Amino acid sequence: MPFKGGESAGLARLEEYLFETGSLATYKETRNGLLGANYSSKLSPWLANGSLSIRKVYHETRRFENEYERNDSTKHFIDELFWRDFFHFWCRHHGMKIFSSYGIYDRSHYRWQTDLEIIKRWRDGTTGMPIIDAFMRELNATGFMGNRGRQIVASYFSLDLRQDWRYGAHYFEEKLIDHDVQSNYGGWNAGSGIGPGKVLMFNTMTQSTKFDTYGDYIRTWVPELANVPLSHIHDPWNMPAPMQKKCGV
Repeated sequence: MPFKGGESAGLARLEEYLFETGSLATYKETRNGLLGANYSSKLSPWLANGSLSIRKVYHETRRFENEYERNDSTKHFIDELFWRDFFHFWCRHHGMKIFSSYGIYDRSHYRWQTDLEIIKRWRDGTTGMPIIDAFMRELNATGFMGNRGRQIVASYFSLDLRQDWRYGAHYFEEKLIDHDVQSNYGGWNAGSGIGPGKVLMFNTMTQSTKFDTYGDYIRTWVPELANVPLSHIHDPWNMPAPMQKKCGV
């Protein structure tokens, strides 16, 4: 999706997502999508730099409910706005502690490592884990990554690769066109298991097969796997050698 800065563009996108396409009505079902413009609102870049306010989006959503329909999708959408506000208050409450290596609860049992080669491969999208590489390549090419992807790559970086979460958060700060200090660092605190709420350690393979069932997203961003059959698109390392050769991997 092309992003154009400024208030007028932000208001136009808000109108498009809510009223022109009616995509808000199916937000709950599509919000974990990976390809396309309307699986989620994509309003975060304008919210991050102040071109749009949370209040404006909230009241337009209520107008949508009054004029069209109120359902689980509109409720979930508003919940996400509240979640964004929660991170702002949470970060203000805890201050500089949110940037510490083991967070506000000092969960030092994670014992982060700092392997610069592993970190570089994660950043470049060359880990060898197809869904992770696809997410990171999208980020590098576009400056954007969907929320589901951000959770998956954060969990993989911190809880599978065991790298200091701050290297991941710093990279997001460098690359994201919608970077917001509270949303980014609050999200990484949560995703690395040192922040608020329960620890969510994702099974990367399960996430890959669930949210990119047919491998379309992987093939889009990891073209060297374009010829890999569906049976192995999520785990190409398990292909027999002759199949690997045939697929060009």
